[in-house]
Amino acid sequence: MPFYCFTSEDGETRTERFAMDEVPAMIRFPDGKLGKRDIVAEHRPLKERRCQRGWPIHPFALGVHPSQVKTAESFYRKKGCPIHFSKKGIPEIPNESVYKKVRKASGFVQRNSYYGS
Repeated sequence: MPFYCFTSEDGETRTERFAMDEVPAMIRFPDGKLGKRDIVAEHRPLKERRCQRGWPIHPFALGVHPSQVKTAESFYRKKGCPIHFSKKGIPEIPNESVYKKVRKASGFVQRNSYYGS
């Protein structure tokens, strides 16, 4: 299933995944705003896209026990990584550059990536 971009009136763009025959013209974002399908955002070169496919991510391997959420958030904040943890201890990483900082700070290696990422 491919990813599709939807943009709200205030310019926020989100990426959602749908089967090609089930793509709606509009969706409702989690915060209640309506987003219209943005075909232009989907066809921009990758570095110019306002919507980044697959982000934010929630890597379970970087998760912590719920009692450690505040400690983990302060640890990553000191390392320059602006990530937030859910009440269950799962991190939300907004983009690739933050993900690289988080991996470096925690000592994790992503083995299925291309050279340099």
